[in-house]
Amino acid sequence: MAHPRLEEVRQRAQFRCGYCGVSETDTGGLLTVDHFRPSSASGDDSDDNLVYACFRCNLYKLSFWPTDSDREQGFRVLHPYRDDLSLHLHEDPLTNTMSGITTTGSFHITLLHLNRPELA
Repeated sequence: MAHPRLEEVRQRAQFRCGYCGVSETDTGGLLTVDHFRPSSASGDDSDDNLVYACFRCNLYKLSFWPTDSDREQGFRVLHPYRDDLSLHLHEDPLTNTMSGITTTGSFHITLLHLNRPELA
């Protein structure tokens, strides 16, 4: 069953995954609604917490929510609407691969498998 706010979340994201940027056209169908802060970690359905995500990014992220220790080490997922991704991530235009500028960026890339071959 689709999330009740699917259409609103899709449009806000311009029909692209907030984590990897893949579009509905690229995948051949609708993406999913991800709770940035998972429901299991007291996440809600507020606008700021709903991210349009492809199936793979949603699968890789699962219910990850950083512990205090994780946050101290910079291990967290970047929020596609709040974080300035350019401060944490660099994309090589020749190879289409991502590299982390910061520890947080590197963690984000690794957790979401942003260098998976299907995105190249």
